Amino acid sequence: MELLDKTLIGAQLQPLQLKLLHSFDVLRDVDSTNMRLLSLPPPPFGCADVCIAESQHAGRGRNGRSWIAPPGSCIT
Repeated sequence: MELLDKTLIGAQLQPLQLKLLHSFDVLRDVDSTNMRLLSLPPPPFGCADVCIAESQHAGRGRNGRSWIAPPGSCIT
């Protein structure tokens, strides 16, 4: 299994895309990528916060369903 690599992912982004990123986190494990992003102050207008993780154990899906992502199963 190949783990996510923030440096390699960032190298694939265009300079304008990088400029628009307010924050960019690559995590091994997180309760919920959505909850993590919602806990941050809003990014400046026109910018984005990005959080991806190898696994999450308390994610939220549509209609209040849980979203569990074991390691290596998907990118969250």
